[in-house]
Amino acid sequence: MATPKKKGPLKKTGPKKWIPTPEILEKIESLAMRQANWQQIGPNVGIHPHNLHEKRNEYPEISDAFNRGRAKGAALLINKGFEMAMDKDKEMMKLFLKAKCDFRETETLQTAVVPLSITVDGREFKIGS
Repeated sequence: MATPKKKGPLKKTGPKKWIPTPEILEKIESLAMRQANWQQIGPNVGIHPHNLHEKRNEYPEISDAFNRGRAKGAALLINKGFEMAMDKDKEMMKLFLKAKCDFRETETLQTAVVPLSITVDGREFKIGS
C-alpha cells in the first residue's frame, strides 16, 4: 500500500511584496529631480502609482527621496537661471527678478497734448499751448 506524501507548507502565490530598496529610492530621487510626478515615477520603479501612494504612508523614506529630488532639481534650475542672468541674458534677468524678487515691469505712456482753441461768447480759451 502506498503511503500518502506529506504536504509541505503552501507557497505564497501572487506578486512579490514591493519594498523600496536603496536603488529604488535613488531612482525616485533622480526622477523627482527631473520634475516627474508620482504618476510618472510609479511605473519606472515597478509599482502602480496608486500602490506607490499607499507605500508612501508605509515607508516615509519614499516621500523623503521625492522631496529631496524636487529640491535638488529646483536648486539646479535656480542656479542655472542665476548664471544666465549674470551673463547678461536680459530675458532671464527679467524672469529671475519677477520670480524671485517680486519685480514688476511698468511702462511709461507718453501722451501728446494737442493745442486747442475754443471761443465762447467772443472770448477765446487756449488749452495745451
